[in-house]
Amino acid sequence: MIDLFQCPRRWAPLYTLAALAAQACLWPTDRADAGHEIFHIFTPMIERGHWGLELNNGFQSGFPDQRDEPDDADVRSASEFGLHADLTDFWMTKVALDFEREVGGHYELAAVASENVFRMDKWTPRSIDVGWFTSLSAAVSSEGTNSIEFGPVVTLTSGSMALALNPFFEKTFGQNREEGLAFVYAYRATYSFSDLFSIGVEGYGEIEDIENAPPTSDQLHRMGPVLYFGTVHGMDNHTHDHEGHGSELVNLHELELDHAEWYAEIGVLFGLTDNTSDTALKLNAGLHF
Repeated sequence: MIDLFQCPRRWAPLYTLAALAAQACLWPTDRADAGHEIFHIFTPMIERGHWGLELNNGFQSGFPDQRDEPDDADVRSASEFGLHADLTDFWMTKVALDFEREVGGHYELAAVASENVFRMDKWTPRSIDVGWFTSLSAAVSSEGTNSIEFGPVVTLTSGSMALALNPFFEKTFGQNREEGLAFVYAYRATYSFSDLFSIGVEGYGEIEDIENAPPTSDQLHRMGPVLYFGTVHGMDNHTHDHEGHGSELVNLHELELDHAEWYAEIGVLFGLTDNTSDTALKLNAGLHF
């Protein structure tokens, strides 16, 4: 067995990605419906010329229709492989492949998505970073649907603390489309102990057809603790002291720190409403180059 703690530091990101990929393939799962089974936060952080690879995994268990039958485990899973590029100082574009898996079966491609972030922080204070998100997702599976998603992305920083907000709207079209405009949100509050380790709380939710919103108990809302290793995704600026830099904001890439090139996120999210799964496991990792 490979001892990760004995491996060269530069190989840590590859082992992390491999471990998460193996977990995604071995986890017992039911089919994941097209939707928001991946738990990922977008930020306006863009650095021209940088590329990145992402592997995001989400696993859910304890669905409402199974709570009276504890022996009949209903666990869903989804995985996303993404490649993103910061093409300019203000535009990040990403291509993502979304996969789903059935129990006893194989992962199947469910959707292909184009996601973009446009940074607009030139008109904001230094502690606030603002951008605009837009995406187009095309269903490959006959059970999925196409969608357009858009909205602001905002981060606020103060010392070792940071808050990221993703309040988005979503419109489906084509096969299996749903009526109305949905509100889909995500948020992340983090505290950084060092450039290698942070803790935080994340929340995700969805309200279908906001003009005719269902009761709160029928909406999807979840939140829970998350551990971050390496650079917190999208938050390359920290305020930790570095020799010769004092406590001012420092770009980690300029310091040539190895851990600025990878990240891993592990969290457990708990359902807050009757219509939300009891628990969801988040396993995300990525490389920047």
